[in-house]
Amino acid sequence: MLRALSQGGAGFLLKDSAPAELIQAVRAAAAGDTYLSPSAARHVVDSLASGQAAVRCRTPTRESGSM
Repeated sequence: MLRALSQGGAGFLLKDSAPAELIQAVRAAAAGDTYLSPSAARHVVDSLASGQAAVRCRTPTRESGSM
């Protein structure tokens, strides 16, 4: 899961996610947002806390003319 997200994945759901959650995730991805199911978010947090996942910080680029 972490690999998929680090390579541009828009989110992550488990196979047993409810249909309503799938719809919510698809809408988030279509809007350019990221969606993680609660259990997937817990896995990410646990991996970061235990040092299993590298954290890369990127500074957002500023579009010309916007502030």
